[in-house]
Amino acid sequence: MSKKLEIILEKITSISFYLFVFSLPWQIKYIIEPAATNFNEISLYASHIFLFITVLSFLVYKIKNAKFNKKVSFIWLLISGFSLFVFASFFFALNQDLAYYRFIVYLFSLGIFFLLREEARPGAYERSIISRTKTIIVFISSIFFHATLAIYQFLTQSSFSFKYLGLAKHSPDVLGTSVVESATGRWLRAYGGFDHPNILGGVLAFSLILGLYLLVRKKIISSKNEMIQSMFLFIFYFTGLLA
Repeated sequence: MSKKLEIILEKITSISFYLFVFSLPWQIKYIIEPAATNFNEISLYASHIFLFITVLSFLVYKIKNAKFNKKVSFIWLLISGFSLFVFASFFFALNQDLAYYRFIVYLFSLGIFFLLREEARPGAYERSIISRTKTIIVFISSIFFHATLAIYQFLTQSSFSFKYLGLAKHSPDVLGTSVVESATGRWLRAYGGFDHPNILGGVLAFSLILGLYLLVRKKIISSKNEMIQSMFLFIFYFTGLLA
């Protein structure tokens, strides 16, 4: 592989991976086959597009550049067995199209697992394609918008719909909306950009742990970029706690 092509594939893989991480918490999608529930519908999410680009570009890079291990690890044998079990379930699926759709997403998700596992292998490549710190920063940057939106929703006791970001309208006056009931009335629980407040809470808790992990690691700030990064982490941490 030429050096130029190698660098291009590395850039495509890293940029599309970070875009995948950023878009993952958002419900931006094109509905191909609608259904009564999100679980049964067939949709193309924005994160799916970046997922496909990431996996395909990395596989080309892997085939052309890196060395394959001759020995197959036990974990891949387990994954192969499970994949055959999933494939066999097609014959019992009530909705064949949905089964194929889920299986394709599952295979590309294995591609991301393969990418991250290869990146963790010491000496596998000349330079790392994916940065752990950048990945966390990109993820919590995406969650920062959810946290800000959640604070707005609670303070105004309303939420707006915006189909291009997958945001749904929620009102405390509508039955079925997640609320806290008290003597003063029904209080809307913050959804952020998720389907339920509990999902928002879980993602925020996970993100706060990641943010704290980066803050603890930064014992010495030696550059302007590290100072800006630390300031952002502090802002995100307190915004996330408030949300």
